[in-house]
Amino acid sequence: MDAFDQRTFVADKQLVRLKATVAAAPGAVALTVSVTELTQAYLSTQPAVLVGDILVAVQKPTFQTGIAFVGGRINAAADLRLWVVNPTAASITPTGSEVYDIVVLR
Repeated sequence: MDAFDQRTFVADKQLVRLKATVAAAPGAVALTVSVTELTQAYLSTQPAVLVGDILVAVQKPTFQTGIAFVGGRINAAADLRLWVVNPTAASITPTGSEVYDIVVLR
């Protein structure tokens, strides 16, 4: 880990840093204000997300023009969904086989 400790406490909750592995390129994100959901089929987190976790931050390890994360949700235990938007004029496929930093409030 770096300067961000894996667990930082906030009131009666704690911020927990997870790693989300994108196993393969999830397919193209359509052009213009289209939001695509990266689902459990493409993401796995270590440790797993839990029901009740609140997604706070997502950081992609590499820059990719036209790809922006605009939110996400915990669908179920071990099921993280990330929303990706592409504001450009052409479809873009997010890079596969990357490990994203994820922060949740637990």
